[in-house]
Formats: sequence, C-alpha cells, structure tokens
Amino acid sequence: MIQLAVECLRFGALGVRSGPHGAFEIVQFAAGDTATTTALIEIERSGHPTLKISRVDREERALNPWSTASVEKAVIDHGRDENPTDFKLTAARKGDAVEIVLAGHCGYRLFWWRAEVELVNDEVIVRGPFLSNDPDS
Repeated sequence: MIQLAVECLRFGALGVRSGPHGAFEIVQFAAGDTATTTALIEIERSGHPTLKISRVDREERALNPWSTASVEKAVIDHGRDENPTDFKLTAARKGDAVEIVLAGHCGYRLFWWRAEVELVNDEVIVRGPFLSNDPDS
C-alpha cells in the first residue's frame, strides 16, 4: 500500500481535510489557495462505530496547493481494537458529490454507514449518514 501525506483531498469542488481531534472537515474550494469549511466528519467509537456528520460555521482555511491531491477515492481513516472492532473510513467522488463510507465489523457484526455531501447551487447538502445492510441502497 502506498501512503502519501497530504493536507487535503480534492473531489471536484469539495474536499476532505484533517480536522480537530481526529475528525475530518468537508471543505468547499474557493478562488486561489483557500477553502471554506462546511461540515465535520467524526467517528463515534463507543460500542459500535458510528458515522457522524455535522454542519459547522463556515470558516475560511488557507491550503497549500502542493499538499492538495485530486483523487477519485481514498481511505482517510482506519482502526482496530480489542473488541474486536475493525473499520475503514473512505471518501469517494460520486458525480458532484463526495460519498463517505464507514464500514467494518464490531464483535464480528458487520456495519456499513454511508453519507453523501453534495454542492447544489453553491449550497452544501448533506444526505445521511444512513446505516445500511445493502451497499447498493
């Protein structure tokens, strides 16, 4: 597996960057080397891991253009503990949206959380997160 250190992953007009306390920020790219935060992605790790996406006050962030990568899909977090819990958090471009998926198992019970963040008429729309048994739903 190749691992690269980047500040921000770009999925079209939206991106994902590291946020506070192990969370991730959804950002909307602006002109130049700036972006505006729009949402926060977190994994609640008590019991079964749960995907949480919250809207945040819009705040401008300066980005290093040399540390921003345009990608189609990336693993942005993964974890394992003694329960045994094993999970992977991915972000993928899906048209004009970014699809966030938290999938894995906890005590050998499978879970699959999915959410979409989309830019519609310069407004960020969040759909989900939804717990799903069917990856195609």
